[in-house]
Amino acid sequence: MGILSKLKSILGSSDAAEIAVKEVAEEVPEAVTEKEVYEEYTNDLPTGVEYFAEFVTEENFPGYTITANVHPQTIDPEAHPACFPVSFMFSKDSKAVLAVIVIGINQRRAMIAKGTYKVLDDNGIPYICFYKGMKNEKEYAIGRINENL
Repeated sequence: MGILSKLKSILGSSDAAEIAVKEVAEEVPEAVTEKEVYEEYTNDLPTGVEYFAEFVTEENFPGYTITANVHPQTIDPEAHPACFPVSFMFSKDSKAVLAVIVIGINQRRAMIAKGTYKVLDDNGIPYICFYKGMKNEKEYAIGRINENL
């Protein structure tokens, strides 16, 4: 039973009840789905690799070399060509120390991502993921990367 039907059943069928129901109907927002809330929340969020590239820079992470768009085959030539690329590889003294992967939340469990995680695990390279469509504010992302370096 919807809110307006419930209100009608409580107030009865008088003219005053009808007026009250109409007034409440104007004040009650339309039902919003979870998907609509998510889309409204994420619609204007800059969340892709391009967004991260604005602040994942050697100036913000001194002492590290950062390489963008690293394919897992450069780490392990036996890696499958369809593996998801590492968005940013952090290196210190020519040794990879952290991989940052910017990936769609629906891709995180796909075989192309799992292949990348396996290559990184097999080579002892820690990694963190940021999900496209999530609110990854600059300060949060920099802090999280620094915690893992």
